[in-house]
Amino acid sequence: MELSTAHQLIIIPLAVKRQAIGVLELEYYDEIRKPTSEELTLVMTLANQAAIALENARLYEEQRETAEQLREVDTLKSQFLANMSHELRTPLNSIIGFSRVIMKGIDGPVSDLQQQDLSAIYNAGQHLLTMINDILDISKIEAGKM
Repeated sequence: MELSTAHQLIIIPLAVKRQAIGVLELEYYDEIRKPTSEELTLVMTLANQAAIALENARLYEEQRETAEQLREVDTLKSQFLANMSHELRTPLNSIIGFSRVIMKGIDGPVSDLQQQDLSAIYNAGQHLLTMINDILDISKIEAGKM
């Protein structure tokens, strides 16, 4: 088998926003015929379309990767909020519950000053529990679960 040598070589850059992303190489083996201006225009159009297609593929892949990262972050956020719900609510409910028990005098008499302090603990606990529930409700709304 005999290898032939190209008699003409046309190299056209593939560019997007004046940034080279590749080349289109055309080899002519015909010694007599040269490419016409129409053929060169067609090749330039093809090169431009190829550059656009390659850029679109790159942008699509970039968008797909970003969407995947966002899904992972959303999953981590959901896991964090679920853990926060358990890890914060459980001891907070104990604080609220025991402060109520002591305020009612179940374990013995409580002075007025102690009653005020316990009331402050109870109210602050209720306020914190409301804030935690609001945060969890917002996350459920964002996740479309509410």
